[in-house]
Amino acid sequence: MYNRKNQTNMKHFILALAAVTMMSITTMAQETESNQNSKPKFDKTEMIQKRTEMIAKKYDLSDAQQKQLLALNTKYADKLGRPMMGKRPGRPEMNGRGMRPDSMQQKRPEMTEEQNTEMKAKREEMKATMDAYNKELQSIMTPEQFQKYQEDSKNHMKRGEGEHRP
Repeated sequence: MYNRKNQTNMKHFILALAAVTMMSITTMAQETESNQNSKPKFDKTEMIQKRTEMIAKKYDLSDAQQKQLLALNTKYADKLGRPMMGKRPGRPEMNGRGMRPDSMQQKRPEMTEEQNTEMKAKREEMKATMDAYNKELQSIMTPEQFQKYQEDSKNHMKRGEGEHRP
């Protein structure tokens, strides 16, 4: 009798231990998955540095030009916002034409006159800020570098107006 009781207790102990182990593994897996899916933290200084390095490399800027560009990008960081690089987390996939599938298309609600006016003012403000940035950038770059920068900017704007990348 004593032997059977010990065996039963041992079975219950092993089952309880297995259950606790399974729950711990499941919890750890969920934590790891949620950590991988969380958005990376936005570091403004790092983004300014990356933008500066990207432009310096693309337009072959000297060290002196790079330092001036870093100061310029830092000055305009809050006014121009962060550049969009690559696919943003949580954004729906696009189809081959650079558009969301029809099932994801949403019709924009009509804007009020006040909203239209506000949006127009923001666009004009952003354009003025970009013009000021470009004027200062022109003083940093050589004429050849700035011309290539302007061509690239125009091509980028065209893609935004409907000529999406394949």
